[in-house]
Amino acid sequence: MDLSTSITPERVTDPSEVWDLLQKDGAAILEAPDLSLEGTSNASRAVMGEHLLGIGETIQVTSFPDPRRPTGLAPSQPLVAHVDGYSFGLVAPDYIVLHCTHAASDGGDSFLLDTHKMLDLLDSDPEQADLAEFLRNVEIDHSEPGMRPDTGPIMRRTPQGRTNIRYHTFMRPLATSPEAAQHQLMIDRWRALVKAESAKAFRFRLQPGDAVYIDNYRVMHGRDPFTDTVRLLHRCWMWSGDSFGLPDGILGSYAGSSVLTMA
Repeated sequence: MDLSTSITPERVTDPSEVWDLLQKDGAAILEAPDLSLEGTSNASRAVMGEHLLGIGETIQVTSFPDPRRPTGLAPSQPLVAHVDGYSFGLVAPDYIVLHCTHAASDGGDSFLLDTHKMLDLLDSDPEQADLAEFLRNVEIDHSEPGMRPDTGPIMRRTPQGRTNIRYHTFMRPLATSPEAAQHQLMIDRWRALVKAESAKAFRFRLQPGDAVYIDNYRVMHGRDPFTDTVRLLHRCWMWSGDSFGLPDGILGSYAGSSVLTMA
């Protein structure tokens, strides 16, 4: 099945234009020349404006061990499309930004998948009707070990009616389900579909100053492998008034972060 689910984000220079593009396309690139952590946070506040409910700490994201850079992902493997913040359970951030401060000299290209398009096209294919039904109606376990427990379908709706579709590492059947084996097969089909779409998605290269804003309830993001040790991004998670709400207690952009600013 050929699913045209890739997003090519529009590029703008005015933060006030980003919000409308997020509602229309699910993503946009803002040219944000202030490469400091504060610059990323300030740009994000300007993008969210009156819609901002809460904002996490902006952090540095690298793929190589460095005590100055708190998080890391293996660079030598492609990063399949996924959503962020599932460690917070249902109340994951609904908007995120990845702000490039140092680009890789080779590889590391980014891509985005629109889950709304994916679901629409699944609905249009009779052979995929059972998968679409599963995504909408079957509860699974989304919980990351040691983090907030979360069970529910892969597709959920906020109280305001927004559609939230998830893909992440820890999806698994409910341990108590008598149909766990069948549900695992459906999760595996969802994984295979996301992996296939990741492989053929349109790629774009983030350059220093490029900040890609993403509707984390609608759009998955991923990247190609790379070997350049200087690649560095800033990441910030944001919550709007149309999200599932703010987590209680500690909130940030990675496990252990302790900074939350309420809007």
